[in-house]
Amino acid sequence: AVASSITREYLEFQSDRIERVLASHRVPVRVHGGSVTPRWIRYHVAPALGAKVATIRNLSEELALALGAPDVRLAREGEALALEVPRPDVEPVYLLSMLRNLGGLPPLTACLGLAEDGRPLLIRLPSPDVAHLLVAGTTGSGKTELMRTLILSLAFANRQSQLQIALIDPKGRGFAPFAELPHLLAPIVTSIPMALSLLDRLIAEMEQRDRENRSMPRILIAVDELADL
Repeated sequence: AVASSITREYLEFQSDRIERVLASHRVPVRVHGGSVTPRWIRYHVAPALGAKVATIRNLSEELALALGAPDVRLAREGEALALEVPRPDVEPVYLLSMLRNLGGLPPLTACLGLAEDGRPLLIRLPSPDVAHLLVAGTTGSGKTELMRTLILSLAFANRQSQLQIALIDPKGRGFAPFAELPHLLAPIVTSIPMALSLLDRLIAEMEQRDRENRSMPRILIAVDELADL
């Protein structure tokens, strides 16, 4: 569904512009469908037979200029292309609203935000593919915000008896808002010696419980600014 001020007329006008820009460079395409997310407008671009994708990529600056956007992103989408244009009226995505709309999460499952198609993006910690998570990106790209979302989502939906959390934050800023989180195993760690001591304690506890065949809650160990350790 089209949201906010992004009307169907606006989408059709931009689609026509995309087709005209590419046609002026002898790259015939058909723009159809598309979707609107809180941050992007995604157009489906079907090049004519023989059209070179590299040529379309090389025209990204000209497309952005014609669409009045700071930039555009182009990606393969099956036999077509997806042209993503930043929305002129970016909408914030609120975690608590998403969690309420979901009506409850499965155990040990976090909501990270919205996927490209606008659906909630979930990650289940017990999944075999999610033993470890590495969040990478440039400065200011939102790494810490993503980790905060993961932690808050898990704490919101799981009791302390199900999940305990250990936070390692060398700069003392990224996880500071969670200092009073009831799920914390220990105060937020801010130095290498403290981190090593905490990890040694967790390993000893797990080995002891394994020998005694006792179960223990899932433990989430989150590290912010890994390069500083």
